[in-house]
Amino acid sequence: MENFDFNNRGQSLIGVIVVLVIVGAITSGFYYYLQKQAPEVSKVTEMPAEKGGITEEGEVILPTEEKVTEKIVPSKEEISHEEVELEITCQNECSPIYSKQCVAEKGLWVCGYYDEDDCLEWSSMAACPLNTICQNGNCIQQKCTDGTLYDQCSVNKPKYCENGNLVDRCSICSCATNKSCQIDESCVVIKKNDCENKNYKMAFILLENSNNPATQDDVETINKLKQETSDRFSWATQGLASMDTSYPVIILRLENNPTQEEITKEFYKNNSDDFHFITIFNTYDNNGNQHHVLVRNHISGIGLNIYDRSLEYGSEGRLLGINWMKDVDMYKPGMFSWETKLVTAVNGILHETSHQWGVFIDFIDEDGQESNILRNPYNMVHWDKKLETGYDLLNGFSWIDNGDGTFIVKTRTDWRNNYSDLDLYLMGLLSKNEIDPLKLIVSDYDTKDIQTGTTISGTIKTISIQQIIEAEGERACLP
Repeated sequence: MENFDFNNRGQSLIGVIVVLVIVGAITSGFYYYLQKQAPEVSKVTEMPAEKGGITEEGEVILPTEEKVTEKIVPSKEEISHEEVELEITCQNECSPIYSKQCVAEKGLWVCGYYDEDDCLEWSSMAACPLNTICQNGNCIQQKCTDGTLYDQCSVNKPKYCENGNLVDRCSICSCATNKSCQIDESCVVIKKNDCENKNYKMAFILLENSNNPATQDDVETINKLKQETSDRFSWATQGLASMDTSYPVIILRLENNPTQEEITKEFYKNNSDDFHFITIFNTYDNNGNQHHVLVRNHISGIGLNIYDRSLEYGSEGRLLGINWMKDVDMYKPGMFSWETKLVTAVNGILHETSHQWGVFIDFIDEDGQESNILRNPYNMVHWDKKLETGYDLLNGFSWIDNGDGTFIVKTRTDWRNNYSDLDLYLMGLLSKNEIDPLKLIVSDYDTKDIQTGTTISGTIKTISIQQIIEAEGERACLP
């Protein structure tokens, strides 16, 4: 058996290991050398091409060189040119903050920060309120020369500040005590017994209570009646007189069925004593009749005594009479047209107003006796229907003479009632010389049964204005 030589084999193994170590060292050194010689490449992450990075094809894109500047933005309160010097990117349009500047007197600009930059600029225009103008950066009230603000009444009635001018506006500002508002808006001294006055004024009251408050429809109804009353009065007097009804409807709330004296006294608390007539509607009462209340009379020769109860009603001598109407609903169209309803409603208002002057007169007949047959025997403050008046406002009729001793009531085509010449004389609008003899049908036919189409038998009796004067005296206004 051949002997194994362990010493020789061990030496060979050691030699192999040494060779491997040497080769490994040489290889590592060579790799390290190559790493040192290669150019240094920064780590590249994928990002948008404009910022540098890698395209989809793998091409390396270097970022565009940018100059990065750190910007310091202090708060507006901290800005100080002594502490921080910034690059100027905008300029102030105004200074200092909160300062103001007028824009053509109509409004103003305010200085402040209104956008994203750090500079001051003007705001959009802020309009000045009505009746103010901009002066020195402030909206101020406009005034007239006496210090009255625009669209306000002066302390000197009836002056009104209108676009910088003081003008008469008594319909808005009223008049001073003892003066009356005229159509031209001026004020004149009231003459208690103004015999020459032909221009009357009428106020309208709508009386309500807590259970029956007034509505806008109620007020609108009276407004329509007001205007028609003014127009019709002028027409009915043949243009010889006027009735100003322009004053606004006054709503009064009073409980427990107030008297007319209580109503008018309440009215005068806040309204001037500037009206010859007051017409009162209400929202709840249809009882009784429309009627006229005579407050004051200073005319002789019309069948009335001279008296003055104006203080009882709160007036200092201006008020002549009161028209008491009914529930305002009674004067609304209902089943009728407004045109029809206006005619009858205004007939009623003017009828009651007419009682300020009539009917109260008698005459001296051919036997020298005082006679009252001109008046309706069933209601002595109206004309008898047998008196020819052309359908006037005090209930006279109009007739056709058939020529055979009979007379027929004329058919009406116009339901508006006017004033007869006799009415106009009693009102002082016509002189006695302008009144033709009156025609009265003397007949046994009962007046209360007379209506349109009625035919009666009778004779014509004429009465002159002189016969009336003989009974009542000349018409005269007492000073």
